[in-house]
Amino acid sequence: MPNFQPQTTTQAIVGKLLGGTSDAAKKVSRGYTYIDGSLIPNALSPIIAKAIRAGRIVRPGVGINEQFVASIDPKSVNKVTVQLQTNMGVRARTIRADFAAGTPGNDGMINKNDKLIPSTSPLDVPVLQLEDQPLFFPQMQMQTMLFDEVAVTVANYMDNVTNGIDSYHMAKALSYAMYRGANEATDPTSITDYANIITIDETHAYDDLYMVRKINDINAKLANGDSLLQLMSFSGPREIAARPELLGWLKTPKTGFILNSDISTKLFYEPNYDTTEAERVGTQHRGSIQGYDLQEAPQGVWSLVEKWLGLAEGDLSGVYGIIFTPQAYAGAGVGKKEMTMLQSSQYDGVVAFPYIKYGGTAYRKMIIIASESWTIPAKLQNVNYPSPVLAPTQWYEDGLEPIQKVIYDASGQPVGVETIANIVKANNLLCEVTFAIKNATGTNITAASLVITNGSKVTPFVNNGDGTYTFTCKQGDTPSVVVSATGYTSQTITLTKANTKYSAYKKDITLVATVTYTLAYNSNTGTGTMTDTQSPYNTGDIATVLANAFEAPSGYKFSKFNTAADGNGTDYNPGETITMSANVTLYAIWVLSE
Repeated sequence: MPNFQPQTTTQAIVGKLLGGTSDAAKKVSRGYTYIDGSLIPNALSPIIAKAIRAGRIVRPGVGINEQFVASIDPKSVNKVTVQLQTNMGVRARTIRADFAAGTPGNDGMINKNDKLIPSTSPLDVPVLQLEDQPLFFPQMQMQTMLFDEVAVTVANYMDNVTNGIDSYHMAKALSYAMYRGANEATDPTSITDYANIITIDETHAYDDLYMVRKINDINAKLANGDSLLQLMSFSGPREIAARPELLGWLKTPKTGFILNSDISTKLFYEPNYDTTEAERVGTQHRGSIQGYDLQEAPQGVWSLVEKWLGLAEGDLSGVYGIIFTPQAYAGAGVGKKEMTMLQSSQYDGVVAFPYIKYGGTAYRKMIIIASESWTIPAKLQNVNYPSPVLAPTQWYEDGLEPIQKVIYDASGQPVGVETIANIVKANNLLCEVTFAIKNATGTNITAASLVITNGSKVTPFVNNGDGTYTFTCKQGDTPSVVVSATGYTSQTITLTKANTKYSAYKKDITLVATVTYTLAYNSNTGTGTMTDTQSPYNTGDIATVLANAFEAPSGYKFSKFNTAADGNGTDYNPGETITMSANVTLYAIWVLSE
């Protein structure tokens, strides 16, 4: 393989496979390796197919029963037939003998029931999901392409394809599992009523044998099968599509966790490593435990599952894993993996037309692993049918920006622009936000404090010492900022996507000085002192009248407080409240003792 340094496992696989193409397809010039562009379409087809197999989390044959009928035109077929293993159940009958009756309606010598398929049954799986976004590679000629650029571009594309496929299957499985659980639950809003959810108490996850008991619970549920759909036991291959947190808990002592060889390390550092193993178990394979293949599903994939199900971000944060088995989930395979690549006749570059068609369905009860504190989203509490799994109108917010080309007239003068493609924005572009904080007279406030909340993250800020304060966020973020300073009323400011759309944003802020009022107590000929420790109060604050602590004059007792010494003001009894809008003095009012 040429001297290509991959940054991801997919890049490593693509690099090795691309490097394994015939020498006629590669040439070296001035230290750079190039790929013969005319061979790219043929070279990419097997590479893309192998990269899909290696990158999949939900593994065909291990977690999913997958069969695609290749003879059907992938552009016209909307469903495929998958052969499923079925449990026939007991089929015995009693025939009539002498005067003893047999099985009602079927007691003769000849069985009158319709034919049954004895070992497998067909299941139609819709194939309605398409990866068919045209791709435009500007400045990439069909004659020669840099090896590194081809490898990185194809790997990036394949990562997105496998993420789309896996997140779709996880969404379908979760939707069906929650429907079956809700349908059998007494209270669909309560996670404890879902018999097919194994709950985890995170505070005990590292306790000795805790995870062993959880795996045993899963084994028991699989062994019991799905009586509703005539499956006595879920035997055979199985896998867990798991968050990294769950994998960490499963590595605790006495779980029986078996650490497999590190495929990623081999891909990166062993030049002669055969990618067959990666294609067989997958690059996300993290080992096995009691017969379960463990496939790591990172946060980004779960975020896509939420989008497939139309859920809000974070709705599935309490779901740690999905148990897949071919006896409960079927997929329709990948309809077509090739990309048709054409030299653009209008612009300088290559246009690729991918067409990947897939689908899947759960058909028996599936098991979920979740936090015992997970709040089940309302969309997943459906007792009548599984929640729909649909590709959203827009996968990423503000994710694209147009690439435009200037149009010139016959005399060479620019007359307009034309959008020739969209480019995906980098997800790490930052916006530097500056707040210039002053008071009402225009004086800089140099000792303000900012509390910046951006989603679940608290962002630090820098006090520049001149009345300006800066912090950074991602472009398109909408952080909320509480600005406060001693002696001033605080303000809450929520930035919009339009504010943070570009690399810098500045906002002037004026803080209003806080007006305070005191609440004092006067003994009014009595003795002693009383002090309200909460005074002074800001405008609109609520003050509570204290219990009397003054000593009454001889022959008198306490009656109430009043805003005037002669008692002609407003009366207040201990425990009553005052809305502060001015300075207030409360005088003790004394009456004769009886």
